Amino acid sequence: MNPAVVLALTLAGPEPEPEQDEQQSAWEAAGWGAPEPEPPPVDITAPVEIIPPSEAVAPVEVAAPTEPPDTAASAWDQPSADPPAKDKLKVGDVLMGSLRLTGSYLHFDDEPALFPSGDDALLVTVARILVEADAGEHVHVSFNGFGELARSPLAGGLSGSFASAGSTRSAYRTRYLSWSYWESGAVLGQLGVDRASMRLSFDSINLDIGRFPITYAVTGMFTTNDFFAPFSATAVNRIYKPGVDAVRLSAGIGPTASVDVVGVLGYDPQSDRPSWAHTAVFTRAAIVGGGFEWAVLGGKVSQRWVAGGSLQGDAGPINLRAEFHVGFPDAEGDGRDEDDQPIYGRVAAGPSMMFAWQNAVLSAEYLYASDGAASPSKYIDRALAGYTDDQPYLGRHYVAAAFGLEIIPILRASVTGLVNATDGSGLAGVSAVYSVADESDLILGVFVPWGRGLRGIDPVTAIPNLGSELGLSPLSVYLEARVFF
Repeated sequence: MNPAVVLALTLAGPEPEPEQDEQQSAWEAAGWGAPEPEPPPVDITAPVEIIPPSEAVAPVEVAAPTEPPDTAASAWDQPSADPPAKDKLKVGDVLMGSLRLTGSYLHFDDEPALFPSGDDALLVTVARILVEADAGEHVHVSFNGFGELARSPLAGGLSGSFASAGSTRSAYRTRYLSWSYWESGAVLGQLGVDRASMRLSFDSINLDIGRFPITYAVTGMFTTNDFFAPFSATAVNRIYKPGVDAVRLSAGIGPTASVDVVGVLGYDPQSDRPSWAHTAVFTRAAIVGGGFEWAVLGGKVSQRWVAGGSLQGDAGPINLRAEFHVGFPDAEGDGRDEDDQPIYGRVAAGPSMMFAWQNAVLSAEYLYASDGAASPSKYIDRALAGYTDDQPYLGRHYVAAAFGLEIIPILRASVTGLVNATDGSGLAGVSAVYSVADESDLILGVFVPWGRGLRGIDPVTAIPNLGSELGLSPLSVYLEARVFF
C-alpha cells in the first residue's frame, strides 16, 4: 500500500489489519495429481511479466554408475533369494533450503508531514528450510520454516513490492506460528512457519490438511480471485506464496474436470482467535473444453460471500486469461443487513504472447473494481472500508503491461508499467535477472512512480488529502540475491 495511505490511516484511526503458482489444467488445478513433492519454484521478479510464475526443478543428484556384473560366475553359484536392496533415501532428497538478501534505497518526496526522516533504506534477510517427503504410498508431508531479519522504514514497512514471509498478515494465518526474537525501532527479527501440511492421496482424490498455499486466480498481476494471502501486483519476490490454515478436498472427474472444496480458518485481527466472520468455506469446479479451462467458484470468504468464474487458454498464438467475482459483504458472518457495504463486482482480464526470438513475452491486463473510489479524495475512506486479506486497490480502473526477454541465456531483462486510470498515477519498473550459477540469481531493479502528491492536510481531522494513489510512492533502487540449496 502507498506509504502515504499507511500514514493517513494511522492518523485517521484504526484500520482493519491487512493481512501464483502456475495455473494448471483442470486435472491439475484440483491438486489431485501424483503426489510427488514439488521442487522449489523459480520466481518471476518484479517488474514481472504478467503471466503466472513457473516452478523450477531442484537439482537432481545423479548416482555414480555401478560396476558391471561378474559374468564369469561359477556354475555352483546360486541366485540370491533376497530381494534387491532399495536405494537409500538421502538427506538432499527431502531437505532443501534458500537464502534471500534484499536491499533497497528509497527516495521519498520532500513532504516532512508524511516522511519526516526523508530518504530511507530497506534491508531484508530471509532464510528458509524446506522438507518434502513421502510417508508411505498415500501420504506426503511438506514443511517450510523461515528465519527473517529486516530493517524497514516505519512509513513503508515491508508490504507491497518488498513483502516477505514475516510481513505477511492474513486473516487466515494465526500469529501463534511466528515468534519475534528481535524488535528494536525499525529492525525486526522473526522465526516462523510459512507452510506445514500433509497430503493424503487416493487415486484421483487428494486431502490436504495444515498450512499450505491456495490460489484460484488465473491472471498474473491483478489477481482478483486470489482471496488467500495474495501477492501485491508489484511484488518483487513471488517464489513462495504464503500458506493459510486450511483443509482442502480435491477430486478429479474424468481426465478434464475437477472439483475442490476448501475450508480455511479465519482469525479475528485484534485477538487472533478463530472467528466465523473471517473464516472461508469455498468451492471451485473446472472443466476443459474448446481449448480453454472454464471454472466457476463461490462461497464464503472473510467478511463477505462471493460468486464468480474464470477462463484461460490459447486462441492461436495468443494466450487469454480472465476472472471475475461478485461480492456480497457480510462483516459479521450472520447474513447481510443494512449496515454492510454495497454489493460489488471485480473483473480482470488480459492477453499474453510468447515469441521464439530471445524467448520474449509481451502481456497486458486490465482491472475494474466497482467498489474502488471514484476520486483521490475518497481513497482514505476506501482503504478504511477494505476487507481483511483484501488486495489494496483504491481506484476503480487499472491497466498494466509488461515485456521481457533474454539478452543472453543467463541474463533476462523485463519492464513493467502499472497505471491507476482513475487518477493517472503510475509505477514503472525495470529489472535484470542474472543467473550467477546453478540455483543462484542476482536481481537489479528500479521502480519509478509518477502522479500528483500531497494536496494538504485537513487542520481539523489531520487526515492528508492525497492527490493520487501512486504519486507518493518512493523511487526505489533495489538489489536482491537468491541462493537455493
